[in-house]
Order: sequence, then structure tokens, then C-alpha cells
Amino acid sequence: GEYVIDEPTAVRYNELGDFAQRFMQAMPDEEPYINLYPIYAGSYGTSTYDAYIEEYIDKVPTKTLSYDYYGLMSTPGQITSDYYMNLDLVRSKTLKYRMPFWVITQAGAVDARKQPTEKEERWSVWSNIAGGSKGISYFCYWTPSEFDDYMIERDGTKTDMYYYIQKLNADINTIGKKLLPAHADGVILSNIKYYPLYDNAGKGRTKYGPIQSVSAVSNHVAVGCFRDARRSENGENYKGYKVLVVAQNPAKDITTRLTLDTSVTSITVTQNNTSKVVNLTNLTSVKVADENGIDLNYADGKLTLNIPEGEALLIEF
Repeated sequence: GEYVIDEPTAVRYNELGDFAQRFMQAMPDEEPYINLYPIYAGSYGTSTYDAYIEEYIDKVPTKTLSYDYYGLMSTPGQITSDYYMNLDLVRSKTLKYRMPFWVITQAGAVDARKQPTEKEERWSVWSNIAGGSKGISYFCYWTPSEFDDYMIERDGTKTDMYYYIQKLNADINTIGKKLLPAHADGVILSNIKYYPLYDNAGKGRTKYGPIQSVSAVSNHVAVGCFRDARRSENGENYKGYKVLVVAQNPAKDITTRLTLDTSVTSITVTQNNTSKVVNLTNLTSVKVADENGIDLNYADGKLTLNIPEGEALLIEF
């Protein structure tokens, strides 16, 4: 899109709506790009963040919604408490209008937010995709004068972060293409005490399609819930359901257990760009990918996943 403005308050929505309409009439093949505040900004020109997002969708006719969120705190493994609330609120609002949303994630230290490691950057992107984001941007490419060590230094030197993100963008390619046309129906979190969600009075989902329950064996998990746009959520079988499984917090390996409906006998799993069809009958153990491979095993209707830090697994039913 063509950049228009970053982080406007709601008092400018009427003006921006008029501009967006004239822009798209003059250039129908282009889109005006407007990026919104995160929930923690606190000053949006509305009484609530809920209203800030709702009014934008109502008044500004862009094809997508974008917001930035920098959630990696200075303590390893710690994220802001409203990380998933912001993600789930925007997902819920945009799904209602069949409007994709994008997230700008941090690629460097921002105020009290830390410089991400490679695995933390991977977690940040995978968790946003699990939450339903259809596009990922990074703050930022060129290192601003007041910061250090973003993707490109001020003298033009490529930093380690450049190469981390280059690999990450390649790794999300296959899963991204599978999820891009899918409806994002919400997230299952194994720990909502400190990270409430928007839907279901802060609880989000507890089960989805063939998944009857999710339990954390070691460290907590986030399960993004998706279905093919062609099917309703309450169909007769589970074909077209997909879930993306990732650690709930960064800097953690996780082991999690999904209890599946007994009618599920095979699944397709994808880690980065490696996909495998897995027959669950008499399955003992399988490793999905060669590098940082995710292990899974199945017994008595329970699928156990061992996911290394910075990795994610897509399961298709």
C-alpha cells in the first residue's frame, strides 16, 4: 500500500475516510496504508480500544487493518499482559467484516522492550500468525538515529537481525500460504490467568473442531484455530480445520497434549516448509523436520507435541 499516516487518533477518521475513498477512486489498483495504535498506547481519541478499532472499520474504507505491537519485555520470556487481548480483539473485529489484518512486530529494542534474539523474533511472528494476522511487518528496517541494531545499520551494514528475518520470512512461506485464505476463529491459551483474551469474556476458546482439550505438559501453549473459508464452523466432519501450535510465551521449549476426537485417524503436519502426512494408527513417534525438528507421538486419543523454542507446528485435519 501507499503510506498515509501512522497511529492516528479516532478524531481523524472522518478525514481519513474521505481521503481513502478519493485515493481508491483515483488509483483502484493501489491501497492507502494506515497503521493504528496498539492497545497499550492509551490515547486513541475514543473511550476504549474496542471503539477505536470498530470506528476505524466503520469510517475508513481500507481493505486491510494494520496495527503495531511491541510486546517483548526486557526480562526473557516476559511479554506485555495485553498481548493476546490486542491480537484477539482485532481478529474478532476484522473477521466479522471479512477484513484481513496485519501486525508490525518489533525487530529491535523499543523503549522498555528488549532487543529480540533470533528465537524470540521467530516466536513473535509465529504467535501473531496463530492469532490470525495475514501480514507481518517489522519495526524497523533501517536503524533510526535513536536506536541500534535493527536490520540495517545507519552505514548500510546488514545486522544479524537482517539474516534472522530473512530466514524467518522464508520459513513462514508454506504455512502462510495455507492460512492466508482461512478464517481465523480464535486462540486456545493454556494459561489465561495472566493473558486474557477478547472473546468469550476473556477466556477465548477451550476446544475447537476435533480438538477436545489442550493441556500444557511443560510450559504454556497457544493454539491458533482456523478453518477453510468454504465451510461453516459446525460442519459434519473436520475436513478443512487447521490449528497452529506455538509456545504461549517466548524463550521456552514446550510440551503440550491435544486430546482429539476418536474419528481422527490421520493428520498433515507442517513445520516451516516441511510437510508430512501422519497416520495416527499405531504411531509411536515422528520428527517433522530435520533442523530443530518437532517430535510428536500419539496414544489413547492424545497427541503429544515437543516444540523447540522459536518453532511452530501447523496441523491440518
